[in-house]
Amino acid sequence: LPVADSQAHYYAMKNAAAEQAVGELMAFFDSDLTPCSGTFSELVRPLLDPSQVASGGYTAFPQDTFIAKVYSLNWVFPIYPFKKSLGKRALLVSNFAVRRDWFLSNRFKTELGGFKVACTVMSRELAKQGHVVNRPDVWFWHAVWHNSWRFFIWRALVMGRDADRKYASLAGERRGARIRFALGAFVDDLKHIRSRHRLYGRSVGLNFSGIVLSMVAGSLFYILVRLAQLSSALRAVSRDVEWVPGRFVT
Repeated sequence: LPVADSQAHYYAMKNAAAEQAVGELMAFFDSDLTPCSGTFSELVRPLLDPSQVASGGYTAFPQDTFIAKVYSLNWVFPIYPFKKSLGKRALLVSNFAVRRDWFLSNRFKTELGGFKVACTVMSRELAKQGHVVNRPDVWFWHAVWHNSWRFFIWRALVMGRDADRKYASLAGERRGARIRFALGAFVDDLKHIRSRHRLYGRSVGLNFSGIVLSMVAGSLFYILVRLAQLSSALRAVSRDVEWVPGRFVT
């Protein structure tokens, strides 16, 4: 790919790939995915309708270890095989089919910095233009990034910094508003944690004590998220790109 750095950022690589693609439709698949159910044909079929611009499958963590179950219940990914566990406005570009002409006119905004900011911004742009992301019943397993608690902490902190960047990009950079949003978001986090454990805790194979431990881990995770977001909101908006620390790259 024609990118300036051999460690090109996630979204920069997708933008660069789109420049080289040919044909009307493109499909993005991350290398850490394993097909679970459904077919490629099902994924792209919605785009045979010229009025549709985007189609995305479901990405879920496997449920074979305790840490994978914790991430399944507390992260934003849907929980296999429950399609309703995916947020209504979530956009999972780890497996994503899109019309090339639309994408090239609305490519990922890498100038926003952060780690996973551009994905949310594209999701809002799709909705703003009146487009709905089609969701065929196609699932992929996503490998758990890293099993360590150090990664757990880093992922929470970078998510918090991203949350501040997202809010600033979508709603404005006023410091007071960013602070209020960071404080209020934790209430939604607690609802998210409680709801997912109540609905799916048993389904992923956890007993009562496992569910309690997972809820504690999730609560700690989102406390770190919002503390990092609040810390960012107290300062000028940072557009720095976030990179995965080398010790976590596998």
